[in-house]
Amino acid sequence: MRGCVLAVAVFLALAGQGKSSAIITLEPPGRNLSPPTGEFAGCGWELTGKWGGFLGTPIAPHYFVTAKHLGGAVGQKLIYRGKAYTSIQSFPCLDNDLAVWQVAEEFPTWAPLYTGNQETGKTVFLTGCGTARGAPVRTNEGKL
Repeated sequence: MRGCVLAVAVFLALAGQGKSSAIITLEPPGRNLSPPTGEFAGCGWELTGKWGGFLGTPIAPHYFVTAKHLGGAVGQKLIYRGKAYTSIQSFPCLDNDLAVWQVAEEFPTWAPLYTGNQETGKTVFLTGCGTARGAPVRTNEGKL
């Protein structure tokens, strides 16, 4: 699916570039449950919804993306900005751990597609909601 390829291409372009730093928290009180302020205000935190106990991000009027390994079922709801959006179809990416889901209702806003080509040296802000690390996730070809 084109959306999966684009998302992965942007991620890979950013992942292989330069110095990285991260803050990873595990359980309270380290969990950050408030939107960032200052330099990172408006960086995408506000574009995440709850998919079960994890996150999904709207990427078009009727679509959101999440990790494929989270699973899900048609009829399950993404809670986004206090409203429930009912999933009607899933499009799992074949060669990575992403899944795009279609919903019946229209999202009021979604993450814009990055169309630039100057990623080197730029800051990337990622959000996530997970659990303790499990077994490595591999493609059908065995790639990590």
